[in-house]
Amino acid sequence: MTPNDFTDPTQKGLDVLSDIEKFAAFMRLLAPPAPSTTEPGGVASISSGKALFTMVGCAFYHTPSLRTSKFSRIPQIRDQEAQLYSDLAIHACVEDIDYTKSRPFLNGVAG
Repeated sequence: MTPNDFTDPTQKGLDVLSDIEKFAAFMRLLAPPAPSTTEPGGVASISSGKALFTMVGCAFYHTPSLRTSKFSRIPQIRDQEAQLYSDLAIHACVEDIDYTKSRPFLNGVAG
């Protein structure tokens, strides 16, 4: 038996859940990271970096912000914006995409 393959209905509250389910609940309820407005480089540098990120096409794959579901069973995380600059949405939909074919400037570390 592995730690996440059972629950204990004889317990009460969160103790019903396995350790892995408790950890998953903890992670879901963490606040998203707050973007800095001053570090690194200051306001002008951050604004310039955001503009460049979009201009060269990074924002096409690494979405600057994503919203949580309006239908989440957890009210605290329902319809919340998270500024992740993430490619989570792509990974959820397409696992074998070749980024370099549609965006030839993506190579090396970025690609």
